[in-house]
Amino acid sequence: MAVSEHTPGGYLPDNIVDSLHKLPSLVCFCVLHYALFIIFYFLFFIYTLYIIHYTLYIIHYTLSP
Repeated sequence: MAVSEHTPGGYLPDNIVDSLHKLPSLVCFCVLHYALFIIFYFLFFIYTLYIIHYTLYIIHYTLSP
């Protein structure tokens, strides 16, 4: 295991330092993924409410004389 030159004591291995450097892009990816999930969930929720409303509308006008 290679010891890193970037840390003061040299205790952290290189792969941990590399993963720390890659952390911002990983956080950005997670935030984008989570935002897309929220957007799709919100659209699905609106679409489901629209279908329920339309179904009740059809039932109401079918049963009304």
